[in-house]
This record gives sequence, structure tokens and C-alpha cells, in this order.
Amino acid sequence: NKPGGYSKADVDFLDPFVVTCSNLIQAYGAMQENVRLINTLEEKVRERTSRLEAANRQVMEASAAQLRNFACMSHEIRTPLNCIVGLSSLMLEGDDFTPQQVDSMKMIVTSGELLSAIVNDVLD
Repeated sequence: NKPGGYSKADVDFLDPFVVTCSNLIQAYGAMQENVRLINTLEEKVRERTSRLEAANRQVMEASAAQLRNFACMSHEIRTPLNCIVGLSSLMLEGDDFTPQQVDSMKMIVTSGELLSAIVNDVLD
């Protein structure tokens, strides 16, 4: 405080400094807010990255489980189906059957091969 107060010349002289100081204070406050926002953003990115990595692991685990399931299902379906088709084909080579039995075995072989093709299309 100046004894006797400040003159108009003093005020005019100090005014640019006051404005500059005010601007600096405002800029500092804005900078602090930007730092806070950057830190918040970085934390959000880390959190979301972590969640995405966890979700990706779950998808990979589910995919692996599905592949194991398909492999097991493939074996469980194809093995007996191949047995039916193979044995029916072998039986067709024999001559101890009536024409109706031969037709039935041909139908079993044809249906089994068709079913095998469908299973291969679905499981492969």
C-alpha cells in the first residue's frame, strides 16, 4: 500500500502487469485442469484396456472350448456313422440276402453317406 494512495499514472503503469498476472493465474488454473484431465484419461485408458484384455481372454478361452467340443462331437458322431456305413457296405458284398434286404442295406449306405457329408459340412 502506498501512503497517500495510488495516482492515475501508477494505476495506468500497473494495469498491464495486473492483466498479465491475471492471465497467468487463469492459464495456470487451466493447465492444472488439463493435467487432471490427462491423468483421468490415462486411467480410463488403462482401465478399458484391462477390461478389453480380460474380455479377449474370455473369448479365446471360449473359442478353445468350442474347438475341443467340436473335436469331441466330431469323433462321437463320425465313429459310429462310419461303422454303420462300413458294415452295411460289407454286407452288400454278400449274397445271402433277399432283394428287399439288399435294397434296405443300400438305403442304409446311401443315407449314412449323406448323413456323413452333412456332418462333415457342419463340423468342418
